[in-house]
Amino acid sequence: MQFRPSPQRKRIKNINNQENNQIRLIGEDGTQLGLTSFSDARNKAEESGLDLVVVSQNTNPQVYRLMDYGKYQYQQKKKEHKTREIKIKGVRIGFKTGENDLMVKRKRAEGFLKKGDKVRLEIFLRGREKAFQHDARKKLEEFVKSFEEPYKVEQYIKRSPRGFSMLISS
Repeated sequence: MQFRPSPQRKRIKNINNQENNQIRLIGEDGTQLGLTSFSDARNKAEESGLDLVVVSQNTNPQVYRLMDYGKYQYQQKKKEHKTREIKIKGVRIGFKTGENDLMVKRKRAEGFLKKGDKVRLEIFLRGREKAFQHDARKKLEEFVKSFEEPYKVEQYIKRSPRGFSMLISS
């Protein structure tokens, strides 16, 4: 195993090389550290192992913040992921759909579940197939039981005008 020295933090964002200008500095915890020179702020950032990030560039004096920029980006991505819109995807099967086609549709539905989307499973009945509603319900139940991905039933099997449908999520 090789020892690797930790990378030094040299990330200083949007800096216009203003060595002697006064800037307003905000600490890592949000406290005001007051007006300081830019070089002092950069030294504080290097000493504490944090990044110096521009918060407001258009004000006078400019506002900078000491923070771990990588951690900040990670938290923003995490927030974005939480607020991701959950979509309802649909998978339709027919009464006479073959085994291999069912397997393909099952994999498609499992992919939707892995992404965090809800899946509406529908079995369509046409013409005389409507006389075999009991068999269609069984076929939909068997299709759902064949899933390898864990799922949660949001809406149990429900009769619709053209067949049966149900809603599942991960």
